[in-house]
Amino acid sequence: MAFVEWDDNLLVGIKAVDDQHKLLFSIVNDLFDEVAACHSLDDEAAITGKFMEQFQDYAAIHFAAEEQILAENQYKDIIQHRAEHNEFVGELKLLRRSHAAGELALSFNVFKFASDWIANHIKGSDQKYVSSVKNTDYHR
Repeated sequence: MAFVEWDDNLLVGIKAVDDQHKLLFSIVNDLFDEVAACHSLDDEAAITGKFMEQFQDYAAIHFAAEEQILAENQYKDIIQHRAEHNEFVGELKLLRRSHAAGELALSFNVFKFASDWIANHIKGSDQKYVSSVKNTDYHR
């Protein structure tokens, strides 16, 4: 069962970005399924930690690629867009610190935060830059 469903309304029309967005959703769903199958809090905590690490690592790759596209296309709001990415990373780092400090029962909050943030960011900020990406090599 998917924790968060991909919706084609989230497509920005830039294949590389859309593929990365879909992979972020997959990371959430795959690791949520692992948490759902856990039989102990220790296992849940380990999988939640693994999720946060994987999600943060892949989000960094995605953010860098997206920001490069925006820079190459001289997107006027790139500073604000980058700030939103940095805010997400900061929030995830706080969650990782809480997890490392032994806070239990974090998994749902972590998955909810990650899935809500990415969906809302795509629907809002990412949709705003689509018309600014003039390089047709990026578009489907």
